[in-house]
Amino acid sequence: MHEFLFEANRMKDFSHPNILSLIGVAWDPTRKAMVLLPYMKNGDL
Repeated sequence: MHEFLFEANRMKDFSHPNILSLIGVAWDPTRKAMVLLPYMKNGDL
């Protein structure tokens, strides 16, 4: 979890027109951690 939060912290200040912005992170005790990104209409990662 430490590495995940470290990377999310780095992403929060990153800004580039061709890369999605980080909205936030979420986790549930029964699931893995998740990164929240904007919806990409007609696109994927």
